Amino acid sequence: MNIGLKKLLQNDATSGVVLILAAALAMFLANHASTQQDYQVLLAVPVEFRFGSLDISKNLLLWINDALMALFFLMVGLEVKREMVMGALAKREQAVFPLIAALGGMLMPGLLFLVFNRANAAMRSSWAIPTAPDIAFALGSRLR
Repeated sequence: MNIGLKKLLQNDATSGVVLILAAALAMFLANHASTQQDYQVLLAVPVEFRFGSLDISKNLLLWINDALMALFFLMVGLEVKREMVMGALAKREQAVFPLIAALGGMLMPGLLFLVFNRANAAMRSSWAIPTAPDIAFALGSRLR
């Protein structure tokens, strides 16, 4: 393997950059007039899973929301447990700053969303949406 490529893949920041680029691409595709319909068609593609008498048929969006998100949060829970048992969060003194940062990472996006959308009652009820991505980006930037 090329030494430069190997170095890039071993860099801690690479996975975070890839995650940010993928999120930016998804936002562009979902919101740009020329690709929005194709993006919705992609999410509506039926995906089936069959194992014996078990038959699950859902569209791609539901597979992402129901299956992949469950696996993601299982992975997050296992990562947090490992850190609390034997890692950087094992001692109370070490856990205080990450706890404060996590609370800020949830509260600040929600508050900023409310500041910018205070005039629209329908939008105000969606304040929780911007609080969710912080854990995906935090965990994704640590993966190798």
